[in-house]
Amino acid sequence: MIGAPVAEDEFERLSTLLAYKILDSQPEIEYDDITQLASTICQTPVALVTLIDGNRQWFKSRIGVDFSESPRETSFCGHAIQGHDLFIVRDTLKDERFVDNPHVLNSNVRFYAGAPLVAPNGKAVGTLCVLDNKPRDLSPEQSKALVALSRQVVSQLELRKACHAMNENYETLRVLSKKVHRQEQMLIQTAKMAALGDMAAAAAHEVNNPLTIISGRADQILSESAKNSLDAEKVAKFTSAIHENVTRIARVVKALKSFSVPVDSVEKSKIHVSHIVENMVALYKERARDAKVKFKVDIHEDSVILCSQLQISQILLNLLNNAFDAVQKLDEKWIKISVSKTSQVAEIQIMDSGSGIPLDVRRKIMEPYFTTKPPGRGCGLGLNVSKNLVEDEGGTLELDHTQKNTCFIIKIPVAQSK
Repeated sequence: MIGAPVAEDEFERLSTLLAYKILDSQPEIEYDDITQLASTICQTPVALVTLIDGNRQWFKSRIGVDFSESPRETSFCGHAIQGHDLFIVRDTLKDERFVDNPHVLNSNVRFYAGAPLVAPNGKAVGTLCVLDNKPRDLSPEQSKALVALSRQVVSQLELRKACHAMNENYETLRVLSKKVHRQEQMLIQTAKMAALGDMAAAAAHEVNNPLTIISGRADQILSESAKNSLDAEKVAKFTSAIHENVTRIARVVKALKSFSVPVDSVEKSKIHVSHIVENMVALYKERARDAKVKFKVDIHEDSVILCSQLQISQILLNLLNNAFDAVQKLDEKWIKISVSKTSQVAEIQIMDSGSGIPLDVRRKIMEPYFTTKPPGRGCGLGLNVSKNLVEDEGGTLELDHTQKNTCFIIKIPVAQSK
């Protein structure tokens, strides 16, 4: 017996085979159909899809044999993979390479024909072979059919590899998508915190100023009381001032509380648009006053919307922060919030005294990480986050190109009454 030589490219050939991840896999009907066709067309009792491993030949599909592998050193297929053409042994007893082969002596293999399974990179990883227990030959038509079927085996192998790659890519994509989702949630929370950071000083003013008034009026009450000169008119005046400023603080605290829930808590409830706007006004009045920015609110027609107050508040806060930054260096500084209702849609318009958005910026302004602010003044997430949050509420965020000033419009469906 003459064993098949091992080619110089054996490492590459084995790497190609292993890339299919098919060795020792379960039977598959696609391969069994091919061996059945090969056996029928060639009229042989045995047909095999054989893959040549390092030291064995393993049968992915088999007809006519009851074992799944045998040593490579005694294989016919080891000889067949030395080339790319159909390998035929018409009578094993007349071929010195196989005359004393165990398969010939013990299993009476007298005929062998093997079409190499040639991968796209040119490496033969196995064969589609047919065997018989009597000497014979294949007709030209049978030979062509066997070679054609071998190409179909390779197509199945390539399809298998592609499916494995796709599954691996899908799993990688799934893991990355989860990671991206977590990062997006963190970025939304970061954007919210950044917005709150921008207005922290204003909120402090809104609380500190009335606290100073409350403290002063309390001191006056104590002083007048010590002198026994406190009359009913003064008590009414001082307590009225205290009450007014306590109410003012309560509005600020209430507005801030709308941002205190976790980012993933977006429970929806019916709420007046004017209520959300008033919260924002409570947070911005003192900041606008200190920066000499005129702050206008015009509620033409109020509406009730079904929404997450947190999300709508964050949207308004992002837009107001952008407007506030945009007007800082202008001679005329103002911001206007208008609330109206069109058909079944509530509209909140945020306009500032800026002269509008340049055409080349409009196309990119809603994209993530795009910003016209100087370094350190923004990461370009505010408008993109706002757009996504509005869409999550079933609405839209648009830049109104028809206005001569910079104007954004939030549109949200009104709540349906039962």
